[in-house]
Amino acid sequence: MKKNSFLLLLLSLLMLVSCNSKKIKHDEQYGVRYTIEETHNTSAITINLDTDNTKYVTAIHGYIYYTEGKNIELNKPEQNTYEKLMSDLDEKYYYISKTADNVELEYFNIEFHDPDFSKKDYQSLLEYLGLWDALSDDRLTYQTELKDNPNFRYNYLITEGDYLNNISYTGASTYDVK
Repeated sequence: MKKNSFLLLLLSLLMLVSCNSKKIKHDEQYGVRYTIEETHNTSAITINLDTDNTKYVTAIHGYIYYTEGKNIELNKPEQNTYEKLMSDLDEKYYYISKTADNVELEYFNIEFHDPDFSKKDYQSLLEYLGLWDALSDDRLTYQTELKDNPNFRYNYLITEGDYLNNISYTGASTYDVK
């Protein structure tokens, strides 16, 4: 009887550990996008979601266009802020550059699904985006910690932007986020 009890306890512990695993499944084509069009420049936040559990964000990418005298709601960062971010991070994670007269593009990219992801490495960017505290458990939930987060820097884009629930290249319905 003791052997069976021990075996049952061991199996229960193994199931709990496997259910509590922090692995998320990422598909570059699965997620949602929010856009705001400003003339020919469309600002967008693309949010990849876990293919097994849309509760979790696997990556977030932002393309924010600032046009002088327009779209002030998007709140262009001060020069010292983006210079610090550009010095802290590689260009594949953050940059801001002039694209045309009076137009600048800010880009950011965070890949939560990357096995080497460490929130500490992205601290300055996460703080800038208002997501540092939301990642206390090293996971970002789509609804509560991103979409409903009043501290998220681009909350305006999510609340006022056009919503697209399929970011796949083909638009296949299997990629529709429900």
